[in-house]
Amino acid sequence: MLLALVLLSLLLLTAYFGESPNGRLHSVQRGFLTVVSPLQDGANKALKPVRNLFGWVGETLHAKSQRDALRKQLDVATGMLSINAFVPAGLPGDPRGRA
Repeated sequence: MLLALVLLSLLLLTAYFGESPNGRLHSVQRGFLTVVSPLQDGANKALKPVRNLFGWVGETLHAKSQRDALRKQLDVATGMLSINAFVPAGLPGDPRGRA
């Protein structure tokens, strides 16, 4: 069955590309697109809210991971500030490099 479908596809592709633009297969294609195009447009409009929802969920998850990473960076920076506040300037442990 699969072999028959592959052979039929190859036969149709060969015939399609071998005929003139006004041939039968080209006119069948144009007729099919005339019928399917409005359906495709309607489906795109109907499914746009669903696509937007999935996009929103993805962006929200990405924003949460960014928030967590920025909180970690803030904790590190806050820790560095607290170390700087308690080490007098000029001592060997001074992270500001003025020893």
